Amino acid sequence: CKRLDKDVFAQASFQKAAAGVLGVKINAEQQPALAQRFQVTSFPRLFFLNSDGVIVERVRGYLSLADFTAKVQAVKRGDTEYARWRVAASDARNLGAVQQFAQLLSESQQHDQAIPYWQQLHDSALDTLFKNPNQPGAAAMHRLALLELGKGYAAVSLAVVAQQQFEEILRTYPATNEAIAAVAGLSQLRAKNPAMTLPVSLLEQIVQAQAGSPVANQARGLLAQAGEAGMDALVE
Repeated sequence: CKRLDKDVFAQASFQKAAAGVLGVKINAEQQPALAQRFQVTSFPRLFFLNSDGVIVERVRGYLSLADFTAKVQAVKRGDTEYARWRVAASDARNLGAVQQFAQLLSESQQHDQAIPYWQQLHDSALDTLFKNPNQPGAAAMHRLALLELGKGYAAVSLAVVAQQQFEEILRTYPATNEAIAAVAGLSQLRAKNPAMTLPVSLLEQIVQAQAGSPVANQARGLLAQAGEAGMDALVE
């Protein structure tokens, strides 16, 4: 970050090229929620957003003055990651592009736009699994799509549909990282909807079958929280 400040941002030639682009520097350690939203795991990490808050270009790591200047110029003329993936994702057969564009929309919190793309990936993966249940790539895509659909529906206040996606992950893929995220998703849903009915039997099965694992510990914690709030929240 300091190298970019000195080698790029402080240079008059770059400032001229970037005229009209508003730059904002954020300390990810001081803004963990924002870092999580943009899935920042390494530094420096830069994002170009349009006026609607949609990510149109991402930069990972250090770029030289010449390279960063070229990147800014490309963004200003509309030659962006967002534009390229949107065009590529219009071909339903290009599932890699569909996933990239869906991820870009989700990272931008454009969940209403992302949901149809994740649904397309979900349906394609499920079709493949019906034909070949042992296809690991399809299974990975299926559980990722379920998780992103759950997050997306939760974000647009369709809690019941979101809950269905999270529960499907727990039933089908209980020993995965997505299952951990699904329990967290159920916990967040219940925090917003205290009267929400929890899948008690399913959570208890996970506690028993995955004993000692992170997902089992999270499931136990969710059951305990619901129990403290009263038995009505536990009734299936």
